[in-house]
This record gives sequence, C-alpha cells and structure tokens, in this order.
Amino acid sequence: MNKIRPLEESSVKKAISERDERVIAAYDAQGSNPDIPALAVSLGLTPKQIRYALSHNGIKPISNGKRGRKPVTGNTAFSLLHARIAQILREIHANYELETGSNPRVTIIASEIGITKQAYIEILAGQRDVRLSELQAIAKAAKKPLAEIVGIE
Repeated sequence: MNKIRPLEESSVKKAISERDERVIAAYDAQGSNPDIPALAVSLGLTPKQIRYALSHNGIKPISNGKRGRKPVTGNTAFSLLHARIAQILREIHANYELETGSNPRVTIIASEIGITKQAYIEILAGQRDVRLSELQAIAKAAKKPLAEIVGIE
C-alpha cells in the first residue's frame, strides 16, 4: 500500500503567502478608507489580485469606488486657454439663462452651442482638449471671433 504523504510547502506557495502578507500589511496601513487601485499600483499587482489575496485570507475588501461616471468637479484646467474657454461657456450659460428666465439643463446648453453634453462637461471642467470644430461652435454661440477666444489679437 502506498502511504499518502502530506504535500510539502513549495516555493510557489511561499511566494504567494509572502505576497499575501505584503498585501494585507499594506491594506491595513491604509486605515479605514482603503484604496485598492492605489494599493495595486504601489505593490505592482492588479486590483483583482489584491482583492483575491484579501478574500483568500478571510478579509472582505471594502469597495469605496462608485460605479458609473465620476464627478468632474474640483479639477483645474489644463492651461489658461482652457480656463478662458470654460469662462466663455459659463458666459453662454448665463446669457441663455437671462434670455429664457430659467436655469437650463446642460443638455440644452450643449445642443444650443452645437457640441455634445459630454464634451461640454469635460471642457467646462478643463479635462479635455477642445477640437477646432468645437471652438468654432463655441465662438459662434458666444458671438465672438475665434481669434478672440484663443487669445490671438
């Protein structure tokens, strides 16, 4: 009869357990609001590997990420030109509000300008470069020459 011997720890299992220890220690060091994607970057792993290591060792990872679109508030513009274009968009919005007497939705303002809602939001937040066609549409809606918008005088 063959005796069944218990498996000896292999070097692969040791490496995995050392990795898991690093993950758990780094996760605990983050405190009450852990950031799994940032942790993954700092350890050179993927977020999926981090979550697996935590759950494999009896820790339920806290998910602090919201699904869907991220808010675009609190960002700074790429440059002074981006800030100027965002200011012109705000002026267009204010003028439209004065003319209609109501606070219009972003979709309405974007369609009045001739750009998409997403483009309007991202340009206003300074998160995206503006295409020439969008600049032309903004200049037309603002009733200003394109050269004035981009600062060429």
